[in-house]
Amino acid sequence: LWSAESTWANLTGHAANPLNVLKEIPLGRRRFAYTVKEQQNWNSSVPSHYDNVWIPSWKKVLLDVSTPILGKIVVEGVLVINSTDTISLDAVYIELKGGTLIIAETDIEGNVVGPFQGNCTVTLHGTNLLLSAIHGENPRETPGYVVGKEALLMDGGMLGVMGTFIAKGRPVGRSWANLANTSSAGATFVDVAATVAWEMGAEVVVTATDFGVHEAETRRILSTTPLTSGVTRLHLDAPLTFQHFSGEESHGTAGRSIEMRAKVGLLTRN
Repeated sequence: LWSAESTWANLTGHAANPLNVLKEIPLGRRRFAYTVKEQQNWNSSVPSHYDNVWIPSWKKVLLDVSTPILGKIVVEGVLVINSTDTISLDAVYIELKGGTLIIAETDIEGNVVGPFQGNCTVTLHGTNLLLSAIHGENPRETPGYVVGKEALLMDGGMLGVMGTFIAKGRPVGRSWANLANTSSAGATFVDVAATVAWEMGAEVVVTATDFGVHEAETRRILSTTPLTSGVTRLHLDAPLTFQHFSGEESHGTAGRSIEMRAKVGLLTRN
């Protein structure tokens, strides 16, 4: 269990912990030994605010409590989220370093046997200056770091999947639909070209249709209204900041018609 002190015993100072700095000791004949030069220091026997966490390859850890905001989570083993209640995982970076993150109903061995039955929120905290400028966020400074032989860059607020990520939520029916007509900036509803039964309070994303990809917007549904011809109106909790296009345009001398429509996707699961 994540909350058990025994789960983390002897891990912060372990020589195999990739979050530690090692000292190389020559033994002769091109042989070396390694000791820990700088190890992770926690203020508690279980992970607390902004601690870096390592789950080694020989451990399966069940997240049984919501976490504070952590620093790096490096998963070489298995991290299982299998709850029938509300639970949250907060971190600046999550790196699946050959390991597995499972959000689903599992058996005692950690094998997936069905959809997740609770409500889980994974929040990645990090710096994104463009998003900050558009949406007025104030993320704390989180510089990137390089991982692996391929020199992959892990930025703050990133989930790096160099392993396996399984997330299996309860079926929701249709998970996305085309925007039925153009929604202007300031609109408090969007019409989708489908019959959907998305729940009140669910979060949706309306994709960008301009050159700025960060003009995609998320809102929550206040209510839904079925309209004619398989169109559903989603009433939103806040006005849209940008226009989102839906329609056909003619291009070229032949007047070729191109259909271009924003997508509305359901982000909330369970």
